[in-house]
Amino acid sequence: MDITPKEKADKIFRSMVVDFKIDAEQSLMCAINAVDEVLEALDENAWQNLKVIEYYMEVRKELEKL
Repeated sequence: MDITPKEKADKIFRSMVVDFKIDAEQSLMCAINAVDEVLEALDENAWQNLKVIEYYMEVRKELEKL
């Protein structure tokens, strides 16, 4: 991957902040849900996607730290 999991987590989180009526906690939950959807989709062919799955698991951990 071109960017670190931390950078990707920040990018996903910031993309969820589309309206100041949605607070940071809601935006964070949206970002985590988005990553969970990616992981679910990758799980279908997990044996082919091990490195990408590891990457997005790290992204999820970084989101949880925010």
